Amino acid sequence: MSGSKNKNELNKENCSKTEQKSFFQRIMDDKKYSAKIQLIGYGVLVIVLIVYLNIANMGRSSFSGNIISDDVGGDNTILENTDTESSNLLKEIHDNYQYDQHVTLKKNSSGFEEEFSLHYFGKSYDKNLEINKESATETQTYYKIDDRYYIKEDTGVVLTDVDVIYDLVGGEYLEFDDIQKLMEKASLDHVTDYSSGKKEYVYHLKVKDVILSYRGDDVVEMNVTIENHILMFEIDYSNLLKLVDDSILECKLESIYTEIGKVEEFEVLNQEEENTSLE
Repeated sequence: MSGSKNKNELNKENCSKTEQKSFFQRIMDDKKYSAKIQLIGYGVLVIVLIVYLNIANMGRSSFSGNIISDDVGGDNTILENTDTESSNLLKEIHDNYQYDQHVTLKKNSSGFEEEFSLHYFGKSYDKNLEINKESATETQTYYKIDDRYYIKEDTGVVLTDVDVIYDLVGGEYLEFDDIQKLMEKASLDHVTDYSSGKKEYVYHLKVKDVILSYRGDDVVEMNVTIENHILMFEIDYSNLLKLVDDSILECKLESIYTEIGKVEEFEVLNQEEENTSLE
């Protein structure tokens, strides 16, 4: 009886295993079910991969110190408050710096594309701004005191027209104070910190915030780099200036500011010349 019972139990167990095998075999032979199993497996794999990448990126960001911001408030205090060095530098540069600017300009002239290269350099101290305009043949020196422009000639310093100085691109896109005003309208896209101490800020200025009649979504990209107490702007004005002047195809500015807070006082007009220029 006992042996018979054991045989019956073994037979039942073997039958159960056969049925399980047959069940799983049927599942594997069912292509639709097999596809579902594979799809679920891939889904789990993708979720695991996404979680892993997020964790890895979090670790990398904390290591490198990179800051990514989607702020669209158009508040330039973001740059000032990011770190003490940047804040101090922007306060120092307000009216005391040396600068060197290169502008590349492409224009459509009677159906032909012309390329211009502009070079301005000089220094600022308090209300005095020196502007050297370099051309292929000569370098002419101008000065700005408050909102008045002067040229130094053999007979002395006399008033001049701003359009003589900024004849291809307006000074409102080149002078530091005006660039800052444009940045106040822009939004900070992101900040990148480097282990060397260099910091890069990328701003986006909506063209419609400058030209109110414009309804498009074009932007002016403004890159600001701070390194070793040097400030550099790289600005692509193309989307903006082609609306101001339809002959302009491209306009890019690179402006470097050095000797920030170290420029010594210099005189443009003595009392006699100032009185004469105001007559």
